[in-house]
Amino acid sequence: MVAHERIINPMSTTTPQSFIDVVNIFGFALDLKELLITLFILAFILLGLIVVLFRQLRLLWNLRKPILFLNLSNQTRALNIEVSLFKRGGFYGKPTITVDARDLQSKAKNSVVVICVDNSSERQAFVDAFTQMKNIGQPVIVYTFGERSCEILNQESQLLNTHPVHSIATTPLRLVGDLLALVTLK
Repeated sequence: MVAHERIINPMSTTTPQSFIDVVNIFGFALDLKELLITLFILAFILLGLIVVLFRQLRLLWNLRKPILFLNLSNQTRALNIEVSLFKRGGFYGKPTITVDARDLQSKAKNSVVVICVDNSSERQAFVDAFTQMKNIGQPVIVYTFGERSCEILNQESQLLNTHPVHSIATTPLRLVGDLLALVTLK
């Protein structure tokens, strides 16, 4: 037995070359283990990137849905400011204004619905439109033209609480933010 062999393994009867082969086999196994761990980590990162990309594409697809403004106000209020916000930005879908609640039946499934009310709006028209959206399961935004205390919303608070995905917007900026929040839920 050679002196340096006893230093490596004092009980060994093998030659140093076979000991190096054993070390190489263990080294290869450790390298293989590290390689598998690295591949697992890379696969996990790739899966995460695919999920994030899918969610972002779904968000962009939902943002491109048309916006349907149902104007229930008895006054001849134009929604020019609100519509121009969505047209100018180009980030949201095409806005459409209607005063007929029957349009909800055909257009609501493929669009985001904003019910516009104020103190002069008819209560029953609001109840019918909101109930229709609740029955479809469609998220809805109730826009009050900047009026912080709208009588219809105070009277129909029980109805509003029965629909899980609704929002009340009082200003155009809040309308834009609520629209983004509701679209991300879909």
